[in-house]
Amino acid sequence: LSRHQTRYTSLLEQEFIKMLEQRLGPLDHTTINKPFGKWNNQDNNYVVYDVKHGDCIIEFNGDYWHANPAIYQADDLIRGTKAAQIWTKDRIKLSLVEQAGFRTKVVWEKDYLTDKVKTVEEVIEWMLNT
Repeated sequence: LSRHQTRYTSLLEQEFIKMLEQRLGPLDHTTINKPFGKWNNQDNNYVVYDVKHGDCIIEFNGDYWHANPAIYQADDLIRGTKAAQIWTKDRIKLSLVEQAGFRTKVVWEKDYLTDKVKTVEEVIEWMLNT
């Protein structure tokens, strides 16, 4: 992968996507090869989603960058921003596509690292059965 293709993806996210694609085949859109996004009028910017396949949007959230609530408190500062503000921005990002009829799922880095196979299996089950 080129540097540009991986700019928005961690190595863990790339591994996660690869595991999904090994089971499901090529996904419609990923930040690795074909980004999918929506315009956010509230912030006046274009937001890119990690994985879009059919009517499913999956966000692979890094514990630090997205202030995993299992680790951080609302007032904790991440790069000068309160965790609660990061959570609000992430909720808005998901609501944009939910309002357009997509189903959303967030995968946390911590959960993936705890049990990669179980996490991927849960995501696949959610994609196929919900």
